[in-house]
Amino acid sequence: MSPENNLQKQEIVDELEARRILLEDPDNFEALCYMGLFHIRNKEFPESIGFFVSALKHQIATNEVEATLVSAISNLTRSAIERNECFPAENLLSECLGAIPKSPSIYYFYSFFLSKFGKYEKALDLSEGGLKID
Repeated sequence: MSPENNLQKQEIVDELEARRILLEDPDNFEALCYMGLFHIRNKEFPESIGFFVSALKHQIATNEVEATLVSAISNLTRSAIERNECFPAENLLSECLGAIPKSPSIYYFYSFFLSKFGKYEKALDLSEGGLKID
């Protein structure tokens, strides 16, 4: 069996274990973060962000978790703009801002996203908020 097949099998086992843990403890930070990473690997950015936001309701973000969430936000923003779909991305970005209110990156991505959909006043307010933090 190739190393790639072994890695895929291990990822399936890890995903199932994370899901089992979440059935027993829906607030488990590590399992929520793992599921967030799992969905990033599958390019399922809204799902990924949902898991990270849930995780951050129970524990303060580490630098690694914040960076991973910002990466998912970047991909979600790009994908929503390419498809010209404002919702549900706007709601997810708002949730992210609530989960990590001190992250200038989230302010900037959210502001950029809003400006692409013509919501300039709110975008400007968010940009100014991000600058105050930065």
